[in-house]
This record gives sequence, C-alpha cells and structure tokens, in this order.
Amino acid sequence: MAADPRASAAAALTPPSGSRRRLLVLGAATATGLAACHRSASWRVGLLAPLTSRAADLGQGGRNGAILAQEDRNRAGGIRGRRIELIMQDDAQQIGQAQEGLQRLIAAGVVAVIGPYTSSMAAAVVPLAQKAGLLMLAPTVTASDLFEQQDSLLLLSRSARESAADFARELVRRGQRRVAVAYDLSNRRFTESWLAGFRETLAHEGGQISQATAYESRAETSFSDVIGSLVGSEPQGLLFLAGAIDVARLAQRAQRIAPHLPLATPEWASTEMLLELGGEAVEGLLSMKNYNPEDRTPRYQVFTDTYRQRFERAPDYAAVASHDACTVLFDALQRLSGFESLRTTLLQQGPWQGLQEPIRFDARGNTHRRAWFVEVRRRQFVVLP
Repeated sequence: MAADPRASAAAALTPPSGSRRRLLVLGAATATGLAACHRSASWRVGLLAPLTSRAADLGQGGRNGAILAQEDRNRAGGIRGRRIELIMQDDAQQIGQAQEGLQRLIAAGVVAVIGPYTSSMAAAVVPLAQKAGLLMLAPTVTASDLFEQQDSLLLLSRSARESAADFARELVRRGQRRVAVAYDLSNRRFTESWLAGFRETLAHEGGQISQATAYESRAETSFSDVIGSLVGSEPQGLLFLAGAIDVARLAQRAQRIAPHLPLATPEWASTEMLLELGGEAVEGLLSMKNYNPEDRTPRYQVFTDTYRQRFERAPDYAAVASHDACTVLFDALQRLSGFESLRTTLLQQGPWQGLQEPIRFDARGNTHRRAWFVEVRRRQFVVLP
C-alpha cells in the first residue's frame, strides 16, 4: 500500500525535537480523520464548551458565534460543495465531562474541534486530542503556559500574561498602586497565570498586591467574606479574576462594604451577563475585550446585526472569537490539498480574515491579537480612547 501523502507532508514540519514525534502523530491521524470526512456527506466539526454551569455565558456565546459561522458558510455552498455539521458537547466546566465530551466527538469522526473555552478544560483535554490526532481551535483560552506548547491546540486569543501586563499598567496610570485581588480556583489555569503576570508588571511599575484571596466558585460561596478580606488590606482598587456571575456578586458586595473603591475584571467576565446581573454595582467597572464592540466596519456590522436578531442580545467576545475560529477552520479546509495536514495549512497559509482583523498563527499555533479597554457605563461596555 502506498504511503499517505498527507502523513508524509506532516513529517516535513520541523518543530523542536521534543514536539516532533507528537506532531507527526497529529499530522498522520488528522489525515485519517480528513479522509473519513471526505467519505461523509458533510464536514463534521465539533464544539466543546461550557453550555451549562457558572461559565455558561462563555460557552453559550461561543456556541452562538459558531452557529452563525456554520449557517453563513452553508448558505454559501459549504466547503467544496458539502455542508458543515456542528456537533456540540457540553463540558460543564468539569474535567471528567470535558474528557468524555471530547471522546464522543472523536467517536463521531469530527475533522476538528472548536473549543475548549477555558484554560482549565483545555489542559484537561489536550493529551486526549494529541493522542487521537485531533486539532482543536480554542477561541478564548489564554493561560500563558499553554502558549508555550506546540501541540494539537491552536489559540485564537492573546495570552493571559500579555493582558495582565496591560491591565497592571492601566491601573497604575489610574493611581491604583495597591490592588486587592479575588480569584476563582475553578479555572485556576487561567486565574493563577493571569495573577502571576499582573503581579510581576505591577511590581515593575511600583505597585503591589495588598491581598490576594482565592475561592471556589460555588452557589454557597460567601462573597461577603471574600470582599471583607480584600477591603481589610486597605487597597486603592479591587480586581476580580472570575466569570460574569461571580464578578456580579462580588461587585454587589463591594458596593455595600466599600462603595468608594474602583472595580476591575479581565476579559473572562466581560459578557452581557455581567451587565444583566451586576446592574448598578458594576457601573464604572474597568474591563478588557479582545475585539472592538464599537467597530463600524461592514463585516462586523452584518455579524452583530444578525446576532442581535437571532439571539436577542449583543455578541460578546466569546461569540466573536468563536465565529473567527470557525471561519479560519472553514477557510483552511477549503484550501487544504491532499499533500499537507490541516495544522500545516492553518499555520502556513495565513493570514486568515476574522471579523475585525487578520489572524496569523506563529510556529506554535498562537495568535497575537489587539485588545481594547472598556468601561461599564449605563449598562453598556464603552470603549476607552
């Protein structure tokens, strides 16, 4: 039997020696999956996201963005004349469920997976995806250590360390040199990575963390105790590393205990759910987005108008990043030749056009995107100049 030319093309990649064997397996196995898709009536694409749990706003936004990208491409004729089928699995922000969900997607014969959406779930499923030779495009995963690996996970967001450094400089510019931090351990891969980068840059800028309080995100968590521990350190500002539900509750407690302290949270919580649940308590809160919600270019306006009509809310960063991930994958499958792997195509044939900016992958499968600071004003995220 003749050798599969796509597996041979995968061998042409020359990553660092420690990663070479893993990527050869990935290239060969991905070629097998693509061959199975060629025999199918449709292109099967997996989605692994927290569709339930306290991180559901992230996963549901990601799902919605993926659905619009799928429907757009199918209306345009699909990929090489075949429709795209989106197969979804809920990881519920639980390691075991994420691993089981990925195994189901592998069994379904998906060509690639959009997701996971949190760093902790990504760390849990990367070994399984690597073993199966399945490529994953993670729209919102940011843990810095995952950016240092060369494997089956391609990252479409900026790293936690990069965002944290920008945040530290901005808070110092605003006069907050003593910052107290609450961080959620349910996604510790992200929160601890982000906190480390923030602490380093804050110290370099002449500031310090007055108190760092870790907690587990549960319905019974005492957020009053968390805020009390932060306020007792006499900070000049409060920073919450958590999802939207927790940040809303933390902000409400802070408004009662220390209404004079300014609040901040990174991009994880900057969804519509934060505005809905936080109400007046999050007014003036500083956050960040990996896209510009005030973009007026035609491409983005069509997307946001369609999203509002379909889902009756504004798109959030998970929806934008998920739509970009799907678009990148669909375009790569359209260009894919029989002599190269999907990963090779994604890394070498870019840039790929996203909703707002071109997307380029480096040799490790990372992207370096812009970010915008936003502030909550009258229950809207307003982009800062």
